[in-house]
Amino acid sequence: MFKKIFILIIIFIMNFFPTSSYLEKENKDKIDKLTKDLFLKIEKDYSIFQQKDILIKLNKKISYLKIKNKSNLSKLELFNYLQIIIKQELNKKNLALKNCNNYHIHNDISASIFWVWEWANDSNWYISNMKSAWDGDWYKNFKNWTENHFYIALPYNDFENWKRKNDVKNIPWYNNNIKDNESVVKNRWIKVEYNWKIAYGQWEDVWPFYEDDFDYVFWTKKPKNTYILKAWIDLSPKLADYVWFKGSWNVNWSFIEENCVPDWKWKNIITKNNINWK
Repeated sequence: MFKKIFILIIIFIMNFFPTSSYLEKENKDKIDKLTKDLFLKIEKDYSIFQQKDILIKLNKKISYLKIKNKSNLSKLELFNYLQIIIKQELNKKNLALKNCNNYHIHNDISASIFWVWEWANDSNWYISNMKSAWDGDWYKNFKNWTENHFYIALPYNDFENWKRKNDVKNIPWYNNNIKDNESVVKNRWIKVEYNWKIAYGQWEDVWPFYEDDFDYVFWTKKPKNTYILKAWIDLSPKLADYVWFKGSWNVNWSFIEENCVPDWKWKNIITKNNINWK
């Protein structure tokens, strides 16, 4: 799709701009407007990894067109200008990709596996997973394929007795525009590394054991939990399988912005549901 859009832009420029003065200020402004609209569409429809790949392919396409039109100085001038714009945009994407690793990496963290559909029993301290900390219909939504199968639990809840905690204002991504019926942390993306493999999932429940371990979850403190295999993060079966995690071992994890998450099965269903007290 993006190739067709870009080729149409080039055709438009060639057909409607005068052949002798492509880079006069008026025409530069038109080119800038067209390319800006294209970049905005790319940003809207693609992840940051795809955006970079698209720009590289567009740059190659222009190089090819330059070779084909090497005898036409006016067109070469236009292509050179377009390549400058694309290279500037590529530099922005490279900087954005560097910023994808802004959050603290929790290294060597004990993990365990949990299931949405798990009933209360002696293996889970008689705590059912049919509901999550924020969604009374978690299993129902999961069964209806509106929930991401790559999910994660961490020992912090931004609510206590249905009231928002005061410490949420210290969460790195907190902003004052959060609605009263929205969680600051539910649905956040998390990067998990184990066995030299990396997977991504969404934060959908609170566990293991604690609901107030703020300093561990968001900063660098040692986790509070010394019970239940001393687990400090819970992984869904799908996520665990992807990184070949089979039992109680240690992983590395960190928060990550959604636009930095590469496309794969963990994005087949993205959980959008927010608080549903039941």
